[in-house]
Amino acid sequence: MNWRVMRGPLILLLALLVALPSAPSGAEGALAEVELLGSSAFLSAGSIYVVGEVRNTGAAPVTLVRAVATFRDAGNAVIGSACSFALHDILGAGQVSPFLIERTEPAGYASYELALDWAPSISGPMPQLTFGPARHYVDSYGFHTWVGEVSNTTGFAVASPEIVLTLYDAEGAVRNVEHEALFHDVLAPGQKGPYQLVLFQGPTDYASLSFSSDCRLSTTAPPTLRSLGVKQSVGPGGGPRFTGQIQNIGSSRVSRVRAVVTLYDASGAVVNASYDWTDPISLDPGEASGDDRLTNDHAHRHAHDDRNAHADGHGNSDDGAVPGLLAAHRSARRTLKATDRY
Repeated sequence: MNWRVMRGPLILLLALLVALPSAPSGAEGALAEVELLGSSAFLSAGSIYVVGEVRNTGAAPVTLVRAVATFRDAGNAVIGSACSFALHDILGAGQVSPFLIERTEPAGYASYELALDWAPSISGPMPQLTFGPARHYVDSYGFHTWVGEVSNTTGFAVASPEIVLTLYDAEGAVRNVEHEALFHDVLAPGQKGPYQLVLFQGPTDYASLSFSSDCRLSTTAPPTLRSLGVKQSVGPGGGPRFTGQIQNIGSSRVSRVRAVVTLYDASGAVVNASYDWTDPISLDPGEASGDDRLTNDHAHRHAHDDRNAHADGHGNSDDGAVPGLLAAHRSARRTLKATDRY
């Protein structure tokens, strides 16, 4: 993977000062302001990526924070543009969010500039999910991967939880950004859910990193599902394979069901996680799926599916397992959970 870092010499901030139509308590009449904390760019596989962070410097919450990149050639002529929203939907006062802009590299690219726009929010930001320890490894394709687990400590059900990873250099500047959906689409209060986040492009060296989450209030409770007859064996790639069934014990039909397996070490830290869709993929009340299989290899296929062409067809690798990990898996605590994909 080839990349080179380019910093845009021109930084343009368009500050739109807007008053909240109905400001939250304590922010009546406050102005919303967002500033760019910094950015950098790198090239990878024919695309250009601009990463950075923004901060809400006002007293009122903002939403739809958008970073717009304009690309120029050596003569300062505009040759293209691209935009992306901040990875946190709502920013409270003082809150920081990373962003990631991606597009095909324009011919003759030499520099970029950034502009920001946003809108007032009538609600505050969602509370952060609670992160457990994350395990970092480099898989057999050379991709840096982090696996871990979050707990829903918000006190209410949340939907569409997403994990955001930000890498920093020694001066605190953003080196790279990646984000990935949690394996569960809905988390009940107190429920845990695993994630697997793979860095597919750009710089992988960093001095520090941070994890954050974004989600929304769920209007529905998680489906009532349970696992049946879970068994463990060795998969074709040498990693652990789990087989079993998922049953819908609720009173309504559940669609797009998938089984999630989380592997823990003796201390309770996550060492790997995987999922697979059930067959059938929708379950009526009382119905159970067929003999579903989840393997350590399967996690690797899902992580790279539709994300990087050269990784396709390498489904039987060991997903970067460290020596002796299989033995640890066999003696570790394990759970098989079911989740609904809306």
